[in-house]
Amino acid sequence: MWMMKFLNDIKIYTDILCKENIMGGSLGVTIRFENGSIEPMSRWTNSTPGFINSYSFAVKDEKHLNAYMQQWYDMKKDYDDNHNTGNYEFNMTPVYADHRLKSPDEYGMLVIDYMSNTILHCQGYTKYGTTAGSHYALMYQDGVNFSEEYLTETYSDLEELIKSDRLKIVETNYNKSDSYEVYLEKEKLAEANATIYKGDIGSFIKYCNDAYAKSYRSSEQTNINVIYDLSPWKIIRFPESKQGILDLKDKMYDLGFTFSAEEETAWSNYIENRYNNDENDNV
Repeated sequence: MWMMKFLNDIKIYTDILCKENIMGGSLGVTIRFENGSIEPMSRWTNSTPGFINSYSFAVKDEKHLNAYMQQWYDMKKDYDDNHNTGNYEFNMTPVYADHRLKSPDEYGMLVIDYMSNTILHCQGYTKYGTTAGSHYALMYQDGVNFSEEYLTETYSDLEELIKSDRLKIVETNYNKSDSYEVYLEKEKLAEANATIYKGDIGSFIKYCNDAYAKSYRSSEQTNINVIYDLSPWKIIRFPESKQGILDLKDKMYDLGFTFSAEEETAWSNYIENRYNNDENDNV
């Protein structure tokens, strides 16, 4: 009995942690810019929610995009200049910079299409367009290891989200004894009743902090999620499965993407290596 309860708790907390973006790895990322040019990359999963879940992304701020891309361009140049010697300037260059195909990598695939305002993703790291309120609760606590520049930029962006009515609060109240299925039903109902946040930024951070602190003191839990209005962007999430990743590829075709022979091979290899032991997929 205790084992079943333990596994149920793990399911609930894993669902929450997924929104908090705690774990991560490599993710195939393809960006098509408004001029039609395409940049395929491999990026650290942890860098993608902060890029997408923001006011600057929603309004297509050029500086925001350039800052995200510059990290990739720096690693790419570092790899091209130094891959023969292995004496890289950046530690993560050999991890990411040799993946330059429109294909998935490790965690899956993320496509950001500035021409059609579309985001496609098939991955198990995070849910773009939403995050856990504890993300903000933890960020502004003493002793948290974030740079002053990052905290200032995030604070400013959050303020713009609130001012432009692009932020909704989802408050899911549940009990530690709830089954995972019950928790999901409560969260679904809470999402349906989500309202635009109308307070100031200080009150918002305090609200997230209070809810986060309460979770350690009581069997009555409150999970706070934040939903971002990223319009005009449309986010399409595909199930993390063999069929899901194939459906994402089909959608890329629909949007006008094409694949080289090398990329087709990379897709086939990824699917074979990632899903060859998935007995539930018959594709």
